[in-house]
Amino acid sequence: MFKRIKRRTVILVLLGVFALLTMDAFLRVSDFKNTLLREYLSHEEFLKNLRMAKTFKREIPSEDEVERIFLNVGIEPSKVERTGVGVRIVADEVEWFKIPKLVVDLEERFEIESFKAQDNTGKGIFELEVIVK
Repeated sequence: MFKRIKRRTVILVLLGVFALLTMDAFLRVSDFKNTLLREYLSHEEFLKNLRMAKTFKREIPSEDEVERIFLNVGIEPSKVERTGVGVRIVADEVEWFKIPKLVVDLEERFEIESFKAQDNTGKGIFELEVIVK
């Protein structure tokens, strides 16, 4: 009724299973190696781009230049004064959509030391306090 399995058949089956497991492990290691290589190359590309990026020479801000940037964006500053850190600008009732353009324009020429925007109305109208150096 029950046939005995020959020793040779058992060895062949075990060798087949071992070969399949070995092939699976090889493919997983190969995929991991490719993923690791891809990550390494993306980091190398980032470092190369970082080395080649041009550095901006920042200007020393004056009250007139900073006020002119605010006016070009369409923001009327209520107070512009020189402090020990740089130039401090305060503006009231600034609409939300003007703030990104202002930040880009300021960052192109100066270094923003401090930036505070507060919306007490909940309608997107902010009070700004910016210090550039």
